[in-house]
Amino acid sequence: TPRKVLLSNIEFRVRLLDNYRFIGTGCVRASVATLLAALLLGAPPVFAQDDSDVGNERAALEAQYEKAFEEVFKDPGNLDKSFRFAELAIKIGNYEAAISALERMLLVNPNLPRVRLELGVLYFRLGSFRTARSYLQRVKRAPDVPAEVAARVDHFLAEVERRLKRHAFKGSIYGGARRQSNANAGPASSAVRANGVDATLNNLNTAKVDNNAFLSGQLRHTYDYQSQSGMMLESNATGYVSQQQTQGQLDLVFVDFNSGPLGKIPESWLANTNYRPYLLATYVGLEDARYMSAAGLGLDLVKVFGPRLQSDLNFEHRNKWFRNSGRRPTATFQDGSEDRLKLGSSFALTRDIAFDLSGSAAATSSDFSYNANREFNVTLGYRENFKMPKLLWPVRAAPWTMSLSGSRVLTRYYGPNPAVDPNVTRYDHEWRASLLSAAPLAKDWSLLLNLSRVWVTSKLPNYDYDNRIVSLGASWRF
Repeated sequence: TPRKVLLSNIEFRVRLLDNYRFIGTGCVRASVATLLAALLLGAPPVFAQDDSDVGNERAALEAQYEKAFEEVFKDPGNLDKSFRFAELAIKIGNYEAAISALERMLLVNPNLPRVRLELGVLYFRLGSFRTARSYLQRVKRAPDVPAEVAARVDHFLAEVERRLKRHAFKGSIYGGARRQSNANAGPASSAVRANGVDATLNNLNTAKVDNNAFLSGQLRHTYDYQSQSGMMLESNATGYVSQQQTQGQLDLVFVDFNSGPLGKIPESWLANTNYRPYLLATYVGLEDARYMSAAGLGLDLVKVFGPRLQSDLNFEHRNKWFRNSGRRPTATFQDGSEDRLKLGSSFALTRDIAFDLSGSAAATSSDFSYNANREFNVTLGYRENFKMPKLLWPVRAAPWTMSLSGSRVLTRYYGPNPAVDPNVTRYDHEWRASLLSAAPLAKDWSLLLNLSRVWVTSKLPNYDYDNRIVSLGASWRF
């Protein structure tokens, strides 16, 4: 995160000044003013600055850098001038020049473990992980290495080893049981509309209580190109399987996959922003047969405004193909495309409390107007981590997590369905509420309890329904 990068930059400058102090008292020139300047110039501005001020500051810094370079060129053996040049090179982002200056210091005095450490850090930032590892390992082998230096070396060596492994996997598995008051999303009443007149629905198709067992999993794979830009290939797979107790027509298989490059937008264009274009594919099966498949593309932009606030802008387009069956003879009437735009933000009020706000708009097309619609969704969420009293929950692997969310969804269709009512176009108002509590069982295991409710009111009674959901399961992260 930008906060970690900022702290790392500040720590680097402090330690670089300390390195120079380690060379000898005759070369010490690090004053409080120099340290403050390093901290301020290395940190992003808290408040907006005028473009001219930023440009003038940059020009002045580059002028100092050029002057320092000339002084080093005239007197390359002067460690004081070399240090000043390295400091300015870091401020303007010229890590290669800073490396050259620090390596000249080692020619004067090879017994400088802190300088070798910072050289390892600089090579790490440049993406030269093997060179970084070489410097860090030499620091590790040096005699009488200070404890704080050894700890920092261990941290960076572990990260270097991780980066040198191009393939990385991360995921979770979640399984359990669920009970629903209206598993088939049937209307609460048997009084419906058919062909434009009042009708009575068969009780087999009204709301039905049912239980199911479910298993879901998520897997994330990243392939690190080990380039200086930090570009990676990220792939995500999500799967879900459920088996109903009585409503077998709702036995579900869902698989979603997406893959695309993850990169960072240049700071000069948009600071602290990652982008990820990707391809996607989806499969939905009902009753052990394909019901729908889809393919498309998406784009994700993540902007970090600070240690507490970040936003995510996402767009997806997918083409959907349905398959008819004996129970669903007109499923292919839903063939078409879907475009969805979503903007979400997360704000951390404290270390353990956060709020989420998101909004989305979607348009679904179809050759049949009664299957084409526009959807608008707004969701507000609250998350909190807390410690349960030891008498009530003795496990201390991690804090408890509680999240509460509420959503409002409006779905307007483009035309009436003659089979229901040729004079009334469907328009649904939906509310969703969810309470999730996660209790730690072990280091990577949690017990999850979810209470949810979904209720819909529609201009057509056929689509009015209310569903209360309770699920209990366990998750494993790896």
